[in-house]
Amino acid sequence: MVNVLLFREDDTTKSMQVVANPSSLSVSCKAAIGKLSPVGWSTQVLQYGHTESASIPIELYFSAQHIWRFKNHNVKSVIEGTNFLMSFVHPVSLGAAAPLMTLVWPNVLSMNLAVEGVRINYTLFDSNLKATIASVNVETLCLETSFVSAGDRQSKGFNLSAAKKGASSMFTSRSPSGGAALQELGRALKFLWGGS
Repeated sequence: MVNVLLFREDDTTKSMQVVANPSSLSVSCKAAIGKLSPVGWSTQVLQYGHTESASIPIELYFSAQHIWRFKNHNVKSVIEGTNFLMSFVHPVSLGAAAPLMTLVWPNVLSMNLAVEGVRINYTLFDSNLKATIASVNVETLCLETSFVSAGDRQSKGFNLSAAKKGASSMFTSRSPSGGAALQELGRALKFLWGGS
């Protein structure tokens, strides 16, 4: 069974393996087109401005029974899984940015994402009011740290360009162990895609 992985970009030891869900992936990206309206002209004049950040909404489902059955990586309960996702909208420390999420969907994409929002819906509880089922919607934006041309996107798709190039980001501060974290992520990616 292929697993989708979610990592903290700054510390890959903080990760979550998503087993058997999500069942679909949606990527949305659009160009910002300027619309000039010359007086007396029959139509607007269109001009390309820039490409907006790609959006990847992630919908996840947590079940206590499912977590127990598949021994979910680093997640022992529904609450631990939802808390992990909620951590992406809070700063790492005073004066720092929120951590980036690295999404690895084997054979499709791997991207650093800025999490815009997390919505959790707890739908079932046991007799002690412990959450046993939850659904989570995570709104993300792809973080590009270098220029991406139409040819780049066509030939490379959505790859982990920021981590591979080791480019620092104005969105987040790097920890001193950032290099080691990227090496660990590289090993995980090779394992997922059958490398040695």
